[in-house]
Amino acid sequence: MKPFHTLDNSIQPYAWGSVDGISGFTGLPNPAHKPMAELWMGAHPSFPSRLAGDDSANNDSAGAGLLVPLDQFIARDPESTLGREALLLFGNTLPFLFKVLSAASPLSLQVHPSKRQATEGYARENESGIPLTSPERNYKDSNHKPEIIMAITPFTAMCGFRNPGETLTHFSCFKTPLLEPALASLRTIGTYGTFCKKLLELAPAEKRAVITDALKAASECERHPVSAKRAFHLMRDLAGEYPDDIGILSPLYLNVIDLEAREAMYLPAGIMHAYVKGTGLELMASSDNVLRGGLTPKHIDVRELLNILNPDFFVPEIIPPPSRKGMYHYRTPSTEFELSSITPENTQVPWTARFPAICMGGEGTITVKNDKGDSHRLLKGTTIFIPASGEQLIFSGEGTCFMASIPQNGTTAR
Repeated sequence: MKPFHTLDNSIQPYAWGSVDGISGFTGLPNPAHKPMAELWMGAHPSFPSRLAGDDSANNDSAGAGLLVPLDQFIARDPESTLGREALLLFGNTLPFLFKVLSAASPLSLQVHPSKRQATEGYARENESGIPLTSPERNYKDSNHKPEIIMAITPFTAMCGFRNPGETLTHFSCFKTPLLEPALASLRTIGTYGTFCKKLLELAPAEKRAVITDALKAASECERHPVSAKRAFHLMRDLAGEYPDDIGILSPLYLNVIDLEAREAMYLPAGIMHAYVKGTGLELMASSDNVLRGGLTPKHIDVRELLNILNPDFFVPEIIPPPSRKGMYHYRTPSTEFELSSITPENTQVPWTARFPAICMGGEGTITVKNDKGDSHRLLKGTTIFIPASGEQLIFSGEGTCFMASIPQNGTTAR
C-alpha cells in the first residue's frame, strides 16, 4: 500500500459559515462568494473524503484517476489502512473526523451525547422509523462526539455553565417574574438541569417577554458589573441574528471564551456550547450527533437535550499554543483522536505511523518521507491520508502542518 494518499474533501455550505475563512486558510477558491462553513476530512459516511486510486506519492496534483470514498477505501483492506491495534480498539472505521470550521455568525446552542446515549438514541430512532435524512432526526450515527477546537484566527465560543453565583449576578441585572422559578432552582440546587428545563420550556409569549426585559438591560449594560458587560454585549449581538430565540440569554449562563490563534479547548460529552465567530481546526470522534437548544432554525428537541445535558458548572481548560519547533500534541482525554502541529524549521521531525493519520498543510512547505524514498509535499491546504504502516516518517521543511491521528501513548500530559 502507498504511504501517502491525496484527499479531496467536501465543503458544507451551512448558512452560518463565512465566505473567506476556509479560503484564507486553505487557499481553496470561493468564486460564488457563498458561505463555506466546514471542510470535512475523514471517513464519516455522510461526507467521506475521497482519494485518487492511482495518485503518485511524489506528485502534487490531486484528483488523478477514479476518486474513491475514504470509508470504502478503508473497508477494502482495514488492517493495512487502520492497523491491527486500531482495529481492535475501534473496529472497522476511522475513529476521528477532522474539520476546518469557519463561523461568520453563531452556531446553534448544542450538546453532544455520550457513547451510551448515542447508541441508545440511534437505535431508538431507527426503531421508530425516522429516516436518517429527516430534519426531525437527533442521532445520525451511534457514536459520541467529544471534540477539540484549535483557533486559526481569534475565535469566540460559549462553553460550559458558569459558576452559579456568577449567573445569578448576571440575571440580577434585570427583573422578570417569569424567570424566578428557573433562578430559584439554580439557587437551591446549584446545578443547571431544572434551570434549563424551565427556561427552554417557557411558552412563546413568555419567551418574548423575557427577551424584551433582557434586551432592555443589555442596552444599559455599561451600568452592570464588569463581569456582566461582555455577556450582555454578546447577548445583544445574538439578538441581531435570532431576535425571538430564548437562546440569546445563553451568554449570561455560559462561559464566554476567547481563543487566540493556536490556542485550543476540549469539549467532553454533555457540555452545552456554541461557537460564535472565527476559524479553527476541529477534531472529534467520527460523529454528526447534535442536540440543539436554540440559536437555530433547525430541529430542537428540548426533552432529549435535557436527557443528555451535564447540569454541572464547567470551565474548559485552555490548551496553550506550541512554544517551540518540532511536534506538539494538543492532548485530551479522548482515546479516538489527537491533534498535533508540526513545525520543523529546517530540522527533521520523526513520527511513527503506528495509527492512521490525516495531515493538512498550513503555512509554507512541509515534506514528509519514509526510509524507502517515498515522499509527499504538503502545501497550504493540501491534505493526505497516511495508513498505519508502522514505518517511521520524517517531516522537514519551512512552515507548519497539522495532523489528526490516534493518541500513541494514552496520556493527557502535553
